[in-house]
This record gives sequence, C-alpha cells and structure tokens, in this order.
Amino acid sequence: HTGTETEFLLPITAEVVNNQLLIGNNYKLEDNCVKIRTEKLVEKEIPISIYTEGDPEDNCSIGEAVLEQETVKIQVPKSKESLVAAAVATVDISGRSADYEGDVELQFLDAQGKYIDCDSEQIFPKTDCIQVLIPIGVTKEVEIEKISGIGICQEGYRCTGIEADKESILVIGPEESLKSLETITIPAYKVNIQDQSESFDLTFDLEELLPEKARVYDPDETELKVSVTIEKLEQKTFSLSVDQLELKNLPSALKAEINNEKISVVLEALPKELEALKKDQIQISVNLNGYKKGTHQVQVDVDLSDADGEYKVISSQKVIVNLSES
Repeated sequence: HTGTETEFLLPITAEVVNNQLLIGNNYKLEDNCVKIRTEKLVEKEIPISIYTEGDPEDNCSIGEAVLEQETVKIQVPKSKESLVAAAVATVDISGRSADYEGDVELQFLDAQGKYIDCDSEQIFPKTDCIQVLIPIGVTKEVEIEKISGIGICQEGYRCTGIEADKESILVIGPEESLKSLETITIPAYKVNIQDQSESFDLTFDLEELLPEKARVYDPDETELKVSVTIEKLEQKTFSLSVDQLELKNLPSALKAEINNEKISVVLEALPKELEALKKDQIQISVNLNGYKKGTHQVQVDVDLSDADGEYKVISSQKVIVNLSES
C-alpha cells in the first residue's frame, strides 16, 4: 500500500477445459498469480454547458437554457482528478417555434475540449443526463409599470418613493401570448406601507406576472427588486408678520385692527422641505364673514399652495381682531 494506491496479489489457476488430448501437457504457466492495482476515488463537481445546433423557425429567437442543475458530481481516480474539465450536451432546435423541454445526455470533456471515454478512464458520473428547458419564441421589450402601494405610514412618517431596479424587461414566448402584453404590473396590495416607519425592500418573480408560456429572456433577470423609502417628518414653527395676514369678507361698514405682533404657524414636513420653505410662501388669512363690531379671537387659515412640497398644518395661532365702525 503506497499513498492512494493499493496492490493485491491474487493466486490463479490455469485449466484447459477443451481439447485436453490435443494440447496434452505442452503448456507452461510462468506465473501463478496476477497483480491488480486499485486506486482511491475522489469526488469533484464540474460545470454543465448546453449548446444548440440548427436554427429555429423564422422570426423566432433562442433564450438562455434553464438547467435542472448547474453542475454534476463525478468520481474519478485520484491520479486523474484534473482530467475532466466540463460536462456538455447539444440540443437540435432546427425549425422549432416552441420551447424545448426534456432530458439531455451529458458528455464529458478534458481541458482541451476533447471528449472522454468514461468507461475506459474509469470515471463515474452521479448522473449522465439532466432535464433542460430552452425557451424558443418571439422576443418583446415590455415596460414595467410605475409601482404604487396601499396604506398610510405611521404618524410622523411619509413614503417618499417606490422604485424598481428595472424599467423594462425582455421577454420571450409564443407570438399569441405576447401580442397583448404591453406592461408588467405589480399589484398595489403587494406593496403595503400601512403603519410603516422604516424603509424596506421587496422582491418579485417577474415570470409569475407573465402570460402562460412567456418567460424572461435572461434567466438572471427574473427578479424585480423594489425599494420603498420611508422618511421621518419634522415639525417647525414659523413666526410670520401680521402684514402677511389677509382679511377676508370684512363687512364694508367695519374696519379691523389686529392686536398680535406676530402670528405663529407650526408645520410638519420633510426636513429638506421645511428648510427650503420661505415665509412669503405661507399664505395666512382670517375669514371675518358674520363678525360684528367688537373684539374677537379668530382662527388663522393657512394656505401652502404656492410652496413645493407636502406640508401638514399642525397648528395656527388665533389672532385678536378689533372691529369698529369704518
């Protein structure tokens, strides 16, 4: 026994079973044993490649093969561990207009791309055939529709974006299946932002959203990743000049005097929106319809239609209005 090799000496017996009379004793056995050498088998994993030959039907394309398994395990003598480099199979798709799906027989190649006789080289694959799908059909670039969600974030937070990592995808399939396919839509109920306070990601299998017999052309592009951004809101108090206050529906027989020095308004929005907001973009007013002569506390109305952003008025100060005869 040396290393991974073992030698056995086995005794043998030679016997003439036919024509004993013709041969007589005119033979001589030089050795009375035979030498048998064994070697340890090692297991290795090698990649599988699928090739096609021939051309499909006119106007049809061939997609990338989808394999039942990407590699195959083999057992080889330790001394031949580097002999086998790859496993391959070839599929004839001549004249086809529909997917090929079935078992293919594997052949094994050395590093130079030459075929190996597994029996003579004592190479033992775990399997010599695998199932393969080769998409065949017309191709079409399909847009992924803008994604929306359902629900309302937790109070004090806002969903500021729902973005997919792809705008479109190339699909392959029978012409009749793709004829009416214009967009891929992610149902809004699958993007639920109800009571969320943190950003999160979702993953969708695009092939589940395609018509029957249609597939994504590139098997590595079947996943659609969607990022939902949730941001925390802040509140800020703005102190506004009384000169900004608009008096609406003041009775013609009366005049108004405002006793406040400043008017405070508390707004809630994203930090960047609050920082960009200018005071003159905040329109404030009081509605004096129905008020009579005297002193009144009137709620200030706030209008932010001139401002860019999404603002919530948390509170606005009441003002003291003295109404007297004009």
